[in-house]
Amino acid sequence: MNALNLLKSRKEIYCILSSLYLILSIVAYNKYGVKVVIDSGRYLLSSENVYDLIVNQGHNFWYLGYILFLSLLRSIFDHLLFVVFIQYLISFCSIFLLFESIFIITKQYKISTILTLIYLFNFEIVSWNSYILCESLYISSVIVLIYLFLLLYQKRSRFRYFLCFTGSMYVAFIKPTGVSIIISLIFLCLMILMKYKVYRKYIYILVPFLGIGIVFLIKYMLLTFEIPSDYIKGDIVYNISGYPSVLAEYPYLQLKPNSTLVLNKVGDDTFWETLQFINHNFTFWFKLFLTKIFFFLAHVRPYWSLAHNLNSIIILLPLYSMLLVAGVKGKLNNIISKILLIFVLCHVLIVGCSVVDWDGRFLMPIYPVLFLLLSFYWKKPQKLSIH
Repeated sequence: MNALNLLKSRKEIYCILSSLYLILSIVAYNKYGVKVVIDSGRYLLSSENVYDLIVNQGHNFWYLGYILFLSLLRSIFDHLLFVVFIQYLISFCSIFLLFESIFIITKQYKISTILTLIYLFNFEIVSWNSYILCESLYISSVIVLIYLFLLLYQKRSRFRYFLCFTGSMYVAFIKPTGVSIIISLIFLCLMILMKYKVYRKYIYILVPFLGIGIVFLIKYMLLTFEIPSDYIKGDIVYNISGYPSVLAEYPYLQLKPNSTLVLNKVGDDTFWETLQFINHNFTFWFKLFLTKIFFFLAHVRPYWSLAHNLNSIIILLPLYSMLLVAGVKGKLNNIISKILLIFVLCHVLIVGCSVVDWDGRFLMPIYPVLFLLLSFYWKKPQKLSIH
């Protein structure tokens, strides 16, 4: 009997997904337990005085969503094991919402189940739940948010609008790359307005104001970042120059300029200082940009284990290839896939313009989105339209 024939009802599918998630969670927790790393300390410290964080608006302000999450959980039961348990639980729920989101697009149980299983087979997805870091909540929240928007597309209601808007604003502040959600929402609104001739004239008025608003938001965010210093060092991976032994073994993780860099200090304005660096050292910056994007999308690092790197290649290479085929066949021309692509593109550009992470966590938030995009390959001809 073909095992795929079992995938005919949600009850059977949910049992399979639950079993696999439970097994992987047990393995992940036994391996990592409650993982507290360097960044965990500042999140936990800020969660003890959220009011000061909001008033002072320092670097941690851009992680406000996760810090509020920690503050709430610690007010209920102040133990990090409880935080990790809730992260595993939310992630568990998000797996089913990923399945449901894919099913809304494909209307096929088998395809939806297979894609969700492949997504789960990437052990990293489950393992991040053990860390006191914002990635677990952000990954799960992105899935929940996309599911809410898919429900809204199926049937509009004030309550669903409210959930989508408030959810978007919250998720956007879980981590700095959440600005991708705000940008995606702006494009969504513009695409919807473009559908109606009567509103098109307003787009020409809105676009400049929205563009200026995004620039000022990014400009304000970057005040707490030191991007130009990473450019000057030529680091591909964050602070790799601070580990001479690693750099000696893998020198290609740092680029050296062919000529003297032109540097212009613009006070404390990171945004304009970054633009000045790009303008005067474009060739060197562009090499950095492309190299960072390669390591980000390939999701490999020379200091990771062979098994870890192979796992990334085995999953991601076919995934990217099929997405390319889907794009060529015109499967990604609908409004939903375009917004998802904008979300992914924003993350790619942010990493390309900043720095690649040590541990691969930056790719994880777009990982489920890639599977949702891939599901459009099997989307039936019926229109998934806005009512």
